[in-house]
Amino acid sequence: MVNLKYNPNSEMMRKNVNFYGRNVQDKSSMLLHENPNSVERFKSASAAYSKEDYQKAFTLFDDSLSLYHVEVKRCKTLCAAGYDIYEGKEAPDLNDTNSFQDQFVKLYHKVVECRYRCVGKFDKEIDYIVEDYLPQMLNYLQFSAYQANEIQYAGQIAAAYLLINPDDQTMKSNYNFYVDTLGYEPDAHPFLTEMIEENLLDMEVLAAIVGKKRK
Repeated sequence: MVNLKYNPNSEMMRKNVNFYGRNVQDKSSMLLHENPNSVERFKSASAAYSKEDYQKAFTLFDDSLSLYHVEVKRCKTLCAAGYDIYEGKEAPDLNDTNSFQDQFVKLYHKVVECRYRCVGKFDKEIDYIVEDYLPQMLNYLQFSAYQANEIQYAGQIAAAYLLINPDDQTMKSNYNFYVDTLGYEPDAHPFLTEMIEENLLDMEVLAAIVGKKRK
């Protein structure tokens, strides 16, 4: 935004807006409308979990988490170019705004909105989860890891879960148990920390943009 505020005639930024705002047909084949692989692994892991086969559940939930990371990252990367194709919506009409900065804000809003939906697209694929997909998966994964005697990993997953739901008393108790058992405070895995903080930032940015539009 600093670039646009002080350089509204920047040719490079105009090219960027024109590129991201138009319909990029050659990206459509990269976006599949079937269930993400992460969901299939999650379902298999849930089946093993319900049978108390925690070693198998741990392996499958861990695979599901890795696939989730890949799916969300790919979705967010393609948001700018493939937003209108992926969601079946029209690209934002940048000609109905008065200034170049307004055009950029409108486009940025759509891109961030798309990035936010990349996380939520998993929630509707499973009808029996009681909370959002990622925290539900982390909850199952940490308990499966504990049952499989992967205490350090369980502690890392509990720490990651608390980044999303810091007031969850049950998970706080679990984390404290892992701290006592290990003798130190395990941190969330770096890729989980980065992914969760990025998701939260997208939510904050989107809320700020929507809030400004309502004023």
